[in-house]
Amino acid sequence: MTPTGRRKIRISDALLVVTYLISVLAFVAVYAYVGPAVSFIFLCFFLLSLLGERRKRYLPTVFLTLVALLVIVHYLYRFTLAGFAAQTVDALLLLLGIKLLQNKHFRDYMQIYLIAVFLLAGSALLGISMLFLAYLIVLVFLFSSAVVLLTYYSEDPGSMLPLSTVTKIVSRAALIPSLALPLAALIFIITPRTPYPLLDFLNQGTRGVTGFTDSIRLGKVSEIQEDNRVILRASMGKIEEHSLYWRGIVLDRFDGTGWYASQALGLAGRRSEDSMLPGGHGVWQEIYLEPYGDRYLFALDKPGLILVKDAREYPALTFALPRPVDKKIRYRALSVLSDRFEGSDGYERRYMQLPPGMSRRITELARQLASAGPFHKTADRITEFLNSGQFSYSLSDLPLTGTPLEDFLFVTRYGNCEYFASAFAVLTRAAGIPTRLVAGYRGGYYNALGGYYLVAQKHAHVWVETWSQTNGWVRYDPTPGVIGSRSPFRRDSFLTARLYLDMISYYWIMFVVNYDLQKQFVLFGKVRTVFSGKGITFKRWAEKKYLALALLLPLLLLFLVRLRKGRSISEEQKLIGLFLKRMEKYGYEKRASQGLEEFVKEIEEPELRKESERIVYEFEETYYRDRKFSKETLKRLRQQIKRLRPFGRIN
Repeated sequence: MTPTGRRKIRISDALLVVTYLISVLAFVAVYAYVGPAVSFIFLCFFLLSLLGERRKRYLPTVFLTLVALLVIVHYLYRFTLAGFAAQTVDALLLLLGIKLLQNKHFRDYMQIYLIAVFLLAGSALLGISMLFLAYLIVLVFLFSSAVVLLTYYSEDPGSMLPLSTVTKIVSRAALIPSLALPLAALIFIITPRTPYPLLDFLNQGTRGVTGFTDSIRLGKVSEIQEDNRVILRASMGKIEEHSLYWRGIVLDRFDGTGWYASQALGLAGRRSEDSMLPGGHGVWQEIYLEPYGDRYLFALDKPGLILVKDAREYPALTFALPRPVDKKIRYRALSVLSDRFEGSDGYERRYMQLPPGMSRRITELARQLASAGPFHKTADRITEFLNSGQFSYSLSDLPLTGTPLEDFLFVTRYGNCEYFASAFAVLTRAAGIPTRLVAGYRGGYYNALGGYYLVAQKHAHVWVETWSQTNGWVRYDPTPGVIGSRSPFRRDSFLTARLYLDMISYYWIMFVVNYDLQKQFVLFGKVRTVFSGKGITFKRWAEKKYLALALLLPLLLLFLVRLRKGRSISEEQKLIGLFLKRMEKYGYEKRASQGLEEFVKEIEEPELRKESERIVYEFEETYYRDRKFSKETLKRLRQQIKRLRPFGRIN
């Protein structure tokens, strides 16, 4: 502490604080994408480096260089193109920890900052979430402060400055990215896009959500239904609740404990663009699907067209990609909202399969429920039986024995949707009706703020479809109290806040992550329309004004900074300015290289020199001892300056 109580801080210490903040931010940005072992090793290096800085003891540079080389060789040996991005991020994080352990000089600081930049870029390759923008903004602000502090550090590493001065340096350095960010946003908008990103082969994605596959074991869907994470968002208008069936996978073979998609249903299909839409009114959806680890695409039931690269249609109105969905994708889907479809996929006989050794109790129950009339009467009777109140819906303590369906029907009498759907399918097949299971999602929450449906894993659902020559395929949902009340956002005291947050995430995905060449052409087309129109409507005038404001925003910020700088001149600076102007009036002009004492010693008039020296000495006595100028001192010095004049001159 100084005698006046103003705290000072060493430039090297301030630089260390900013450097460690940058390192922490880089680690947080990639934490979700690195293995536990790598995170643990980095944290150990980080803590050891803090201890070393406190004691001013550092590991030998030669030893740390050898360790860094071993890390590089290790990852080069394990190199695979499929895991390039993840392996590079792991290696960079370990190298960052090693650099923190060193006795840091100018070059070491620059290397740490460069590694941090590459780590943030690596996180974007692995999964660009909305947090990436926050990390980027904070990192840019920290970088600008670090560069300014590094400039002072390179001149004199041991220099001390008042804490207020360091704070002022950092705050003013932060104004640099304030001007740069609007320009960066403009560059992002106008930079030409390509439909095939050059570095997309490095982005292997992540499997953040575990969802449906082409097989379902009885009792396993409940694990998905307990997951509250989002699986998809569908931009569209609001529709009736009973139409919210999101079709994904069709399963046809039952082995007694689970359902599978047979080889016939997995045969190479047609391209989605060549599909035939079922008859009826179509509803378009723009769907943003989260990575979930399988290749099936979801859309409202019944889907007839899905537009996305490499999408193919398979039998039973299912669509899939040739590879698993392991990163966020966007596609458009056209569906007919109907509970029936008259088309045939030619595999109806396969939908009569039952496992060998089927329980006699189940076949006897099917015989009792079968109707001598049309097929749909048997299906209606089985639905009524499962919804008669004898069975209850549950997600816990499900029958997971070797005969789960028999236990469900005759022992426990409770289960979740796949138990009810399986019971319906087996009973109808035993009664001679072709039936198949459909797995997907039921329901969803409509976010009116953003105009889209939010569907969570918790909405996972299984229903059935039966076949007859008269009606074609008809949907049945035998699960009692179907899902509608199980929205993950209902009865939530923070509902509004969660909706706003999800809307921000939705728009981030729509306008940033999926900003492509098509969106760029649409945006440029709108701008051209506004400026090329002959008639200037109020809407066009407003759009022009907003666009002009966006383009002039960087200049406006620069003007405000200059204005603030002009207003932020201290009283001490104003005082010296008044003194120098007074002396210029008498023919004495201070050179930029001169100090105040050197300047006043060159004054020829003895009295004027004497009075000027008195003013300068009193000013320096306060200023260079970090004392605060009182109002009385400033007033007295100002009066002395105004009384200054050469001998014999009256003015």
